[in-house]
Amino acid sequence: MLNATLTLTGNIILNILNAQPGQFLFLVIKQDTTGSHAITLPASSKVVNNGSGYLTLTGTANSIDILSGFYDGTNYFWLLNKNFS
Repeated sequence: MLNATLTLTGNIILNILNAQPGQFLFLVIKQDTTGSHAITLPASSKVVNNGSGYLTLTGTANSIDILSGFYDGTNYFWLLNKNFS
């Protein structure tokens, strides 16, 4: 299992090194005091209710979203829970 907290201070590309088939991922994503930052997901990402690889975060300053996922060896499957601030 990968657990991490990311505080976004700008737009980022999410790279997950050495992901293993069957691995679960749990990311707490925080916007900085500016907000409106974005994440580009790894290739082969699929997001529930957002389509293939597209992620719309809460853009409010200091907002918190939780991104959880599963890697099957080929694809990342993501679920985004928004706006915990």
